[in-house]
Amino acid sequence: MNADVGDLGRELTVLLFAGIILVAANAVAWAVRDYGGWYTAERLQSVRANCDKYEWAQEERERHVRAAQVYVELSDDYLWKLLPGNELPRSLHVCYPRGEGNYCPKCGMAIHRYGHYPWKWNHHLEHPWKVICSNCEAVFPTNDFEKYLESCIDETGVFSPERGDRSLLYNSEHPDPNDPLHMYGVDDGYGWTDTDGKKYQFVAYYSHWMQLSVPRSILDILSQAYVYTGDARYAHKALVLMDRLADLYPTYQGGYASGGYGAAGGKITDYVWECGLLRSVAVSVDRVVSGTADAPELYEFLAGKGRQYQLPHPKGSRELLMQNIDDGILREGARAVMERDIMGNQGMHQSSITACALALNTNPETEQWLDWLFQSRPADRPSPEGSPTFDGGFIPGLIIGSIDRDGVGAECAPSYSLGWGSTFGAIADWLAEYDGYTKHDIYRDLPPFKATVTAPWRLLVLGYTTPNIGDSGGCGSIGKVGVSADTMARRYRYTRDPMAALAAYYANGESAEGLGRDIFQADPDATSKEIAEIARQYEGEENPFIGGSNRAGYRMASVEYGWGRDGTALWMYYGDTAGGNHGHRDRLNFDIMYRGICMLPDHGYPEQTGTWPQRLHCTRNTIFHNTVVVNQMQQIHEQKGGYPELFCQLEDFGAVRVDSPQVYAGVDKYQRTMAFIKLDEERAYAFDVFRVRGGDDHVYSLHGPPGTVTHSGLNLVAQQGGTYAGPDAPFRDESLEASMRMFGYPWLCNVERDVHPPMSFWVDWKAQAGYRGVTEEDDIHLRFWTANQYDDVALADAQPPQHLQDNPEWLRYLLTHRTGENLDSTFTGILEPYSGQPSIVSVERLRVISEPEDAATVCLKVTLADGTVDWLVASDSDDEVSQADGGPQFAGAVGWLRVRDGRVQTAVLSRGTRLALDGFSLSLPEAGYHGTIAKMHRELSGDGLVWVDTPLPVGDVLAGQQMIIENDRYRNATYTIQSVEVDGDLYRVHLGDVTFVRDFQDPNDYDGGFVYNFEEGADFIIPNVVRAHAGADGTYELQSTCEVDLTAPDV
Repeated sequence: MNADVGDLGRELTVLLFAGIILVAANAVAWAVRDYGGWYTAERLQSVRANCDKYEWAQEERERHVRAAQVYVELSDDYLWKLLPGNELPRSLHVCYPRGEGNYCPKCGMAIHRYGHYPWKWNHHLEHPWKVICSNCEAVFPTNDFEKYLESCIDETGVFSPERGDRSLLYNSEHPDPNDPLHMYGVDDGYGWTDTDGKKYQFVAYYSHWMQLSVPRSILDILSQAYVYTGDARYAHKALVLMDRLADLYPTYQGGYASGGYGAAGGKITDYVWECGLLRSVAVSVDRVVSGTADAPELYEFLAGKGRQYQLPHPKGSRELLMQNIDDGILREGARAVMERDIMGNQGMHQSSITACALALNTNPETEQWLDWLFQSRPADRPSPEGSPTFDGGFIPGLIIGSIDRDGVGAECAPSYSLGWGSTFGAIADWLAEYDGYTKHDIYRDLPPFKATVTAPWRLLVLGYTTPNIGDSGGCGSIGKVGVSADTMARRYRYTRDPMAALAAYYANGESAEGLGRDIFQADPDATSKEIAEIARQYEGEENPFIGGSNRAGYRMASVEYGWGRDGTALWMYYGDTAGGNHGHRDRLNFDIMYRGICMLPDHGYPEQTGTWPQRLHCTRNTIFHNTVVVNQMQQIHEQKGGYPELFCQLEDFGAVRVDSPQVYAGVDKYQRTMAFIKLDEERAYAFDVFRVRGGDDHVYSLHGPPGTVTHSGLNLVAQQGGTYAGPDAPFRDESLEASMRMFGYPWLCNVERDVHPPMSFWVDWKAQAGYRGVTEEDDIHLRFWTANQYDDVALADAQPPQHLQDNPEWLRYLLTHRTGENLDSTFTGILEPYSGQPSIVSVERLRVISEPEDAATVCLKVTLADGTVDWLVASDSDDEVSQADGGPQFAGAVGWLRVRDGRVQTAVLSRGTRLALDGFSLSLPEAGYHGTIAKMHRELSGDGLVWVDTPLPVGDVLAGQQMIIENDRYRNATYTIQSVEVDGDLYRVHLGDVTFVRDFQDPNDYDGGFVYNFEEGADFIIPNVVRAHAGADGTYELQSTCEVDLTAPDV
């Protein structure tokens, strides 16, 4: 799968510097620039002119001025003294070990429900250097630390504890030394320990959050006000604080001077969050460069501070001011990034150094730092987490090798993965617009990157919510992660992708008003006008984003009916279970959206990341997801993802089948087939067939929304104490290691079991009032029907993360269990979300006769309340004919027959050859089109084209169908067909705007060739799908991807 890169690779080639030269200020003839690299004279002129011209721009200006008012009124001395310096400890939490930070001396763990960081603080109101419990409103520390801090300031203007007046350290409400509470809650900056030995770091917590957020916020607000107004007062105040930060920034190190965060690196904060701080400050520098000119009062104030304190650099002129800011912030920040003292999730540190480069706007350093973004040579020393790092920003390798073809980064959870496109997109925007650098342009040189522009939008289900996958969202929360109509519109300017423009239009409520508005341009609404014109070309057509799809790059499929909150959808995730440590062990997990809520909600973001016990044992563990546990173990940490075997979406039926045996050792089949069958415009139900072959213990885990659980057909007996691990296993027992059996089982409590369950039963969850907006009147339920032989069945409770107030306290799980040597299980079920009364009144599993006999072949008879009967069939064979006893005959992966008044109303067959019942039959010559890839497009840019010699229907007959190409399965090679054309003796298949390049052969050598996701000669299948629907006149309307033989009585 290798090839020469050719000219494009040579365009990406960069110098591999032996080391970036950080040019010291005294090594060059100093020349102060007039403007930053981004906030140029032209841009500043445009923004101020537009504020005079447009009412909306005037409103923006007024908003920035109002925000800056409180800060512009602060004294210069106050701003200069804001930062206490590196020696004052900083802590992410009040308490350690990690996770106990959510603990209050007054109310204990009650504060836990108020988020990851539940202590309130506010530097500018009545509680400086105080933190307040969000639950009981207790205020700590009890001493006046502000006064004590003043006594600790040394000759350099920073906190030095040896200088402090310790007589000031007492509880202000209990000043009598004989009072037993005299020292209660007193913190000298290094924490207070209670009588039980628990340490609280009130001041360090405040110090961290204040130093992380207040200076950057003040600089951002003041510099924005300066950009919009040109008023030197805002620049003056910003520069006072900026110059002081430049004095101190090189001295900051270690991120958290106390607190046991567990990671080296960082400066004011840890090495990840420092990226955002540095980027924000560098942008503020860029904005106010022009404000450093002709400011004698500013120069004199800073010179006075130089006389008052022993400062590292002289003060008193514009040249000295800019030199200090450039050296202390921009050069120091760039150094820290390149030496890996600052390093975040991918895109974060790269955007930080880009902001520094543009703000410096001075060669050779600006060019060198921007070159660094594209370097790739592995570094000798490891990163703070011990993973391999690179001397450069490695942008080409990350975009080509790590961002998938759907435009999603490699961290599994949407809240992290979609951030790659956002942060790299900011860099791409900067480079596309910055005239001072043309060597590299992400949009120009790396065409696959444009998929990131619309990735957040395309990951939405029903255009309504992003699925909560991995460490993302709350339990059952609804939200659109990373979706920004304006961002898509602005980046349309660079990609010229009409679908990005259209996505922005729909995301903006089917309006182009204000989209892509750029106040820094002479015509700020030029992009909005273009998008309006594109939208006009689609007038009268249906919303092109309605309906489900298979995002095979990200590895999530959805079947969707309708749009927005009133629609309903089924999604299944078959992707990464590692995800840069933000994935869950949740391969083949699924959820159903109904009436705007998640019916089978993921636990979401953990209470704490890292080794927090509930995260490891519960939140990310396999048994707490809607999937199957093998051998009482969680799934393997695995990045390749499942392998799709079919996907289809029709107007009333959709299905997906994925196999992923690699998540369990000793398993050769781990395959889930799910179909979603429409009942009416607001309702549908799911058909689930999960086949597992291998291992000696299988547990099918399923849970509904929080609330009351009822059942029919089971004889459940409450277990006396203990957990799902057994009556003697205590709740939340942490003794089991991840490599041990029953890992996570002790985190399931309140167990009820039926040790002799019937083959058929149902379990019903009623969503409790208050769950994500549900009211008692809504009467929303999820009912699960099953028809399987199990060894035992249990119900048990599990607790999702409790750090968010909207998370439910408990979820109740259904756990169906089979055990035996070399098990071969086929779990089947029907899931119906409903309100009021269910539509399904019975589910029956029919005996299936096949040659050879195969228990994995399934036929269910689903009877609806109005007498309609749905027949659902599923087989692991494309062409072996099976006969259900008293039901249909079929051969194929999945099929559906709806019978009303004795007549087949609708029939669908996907990846099959036969579906027949009572004189009605559909017969296909093949389950799909088979062949080999004769030729393929091999470039990074251009359409994803393959050529085959298998005759295919031309035009859009196959549009939306899947072309499944065999490869090494490092990643799946499944693509959605757009169209087919005849091209000489071959058929040219258009698979969308996608490249088949998967990576560079050598990430250190962009000239060394590409690795492709598949190669010429690879086998493929395009599964066929057919739908027949009875008309009122007795005829059948056919939709099919191939020739079909249909027979029916009286037709």
